[in-house]
Amino acid sequence: YQYGDPVKAIDWRVTARTAKVHIKEYEAPKRVPCWILVDTSASMTLSSTARSKYELALHIAGGIAFASLDRVSPVGVIGVGERDFRQPLSLSKDRVMQWLLRLRRFRYDEGTTLGRRVTELRPSLGSRALVVVLSDLQDADGVAALKLLGQEHDCAVLQLQDPSEVLVKGLGFVRAQEAETGREFVTKG
Repeated sequence: YQYGDPVKAIDWRVTARTAKVHIKEYEAPKRVPCWILVDTSASMTLSSTARSKYELALHIAGGIAFASLDRVSPVGVIGVGERDFRQPLSLSKDRVMQWLLRLRRFRYDEGTTLGRRVTELRPSLGSRALVVVLSDLQDADGVAALKLLGQEHDCAVLQLQDPSEVLVKGLGFVRAQEAETGREFVTKG
């Protein structure tokens, strides 16, 4: 205790035990809303391992959501594929389990709309928020929109890649088909 400290802050139990005046100092945890953006596009279903990028994204999204709920921060989720999937902020573990279950079902022909979804989300965020993006970043407009969002809010972007996407280099010419549009092309790996 120092002269000028408020009397309301005195911790009377500790003062009684120690015979010295002590004050309580604590910081209340801040409620920072957490928005999780999960890429539900066809390119996320690519898999050369036991788990696809999409399945891994759902596991990470669930872990982040439950960690946020432990900090008493509300969690919302937005799907960044062509289908409209948006769950509002909630402090309920049951809600998190429901949207994780709904996200397990997806179509294999969706395109990525990351840039558009981030642009739609930005004006609706009032105070400071945490935005976590789980995507393979196949949308060209997505990175620019995320840079703008990152100037006002805390953003964490986890780019998920399959080992087959990384190891394609050095194979020569490869004929492939785009997962989202179905367009065939030839490229040099």
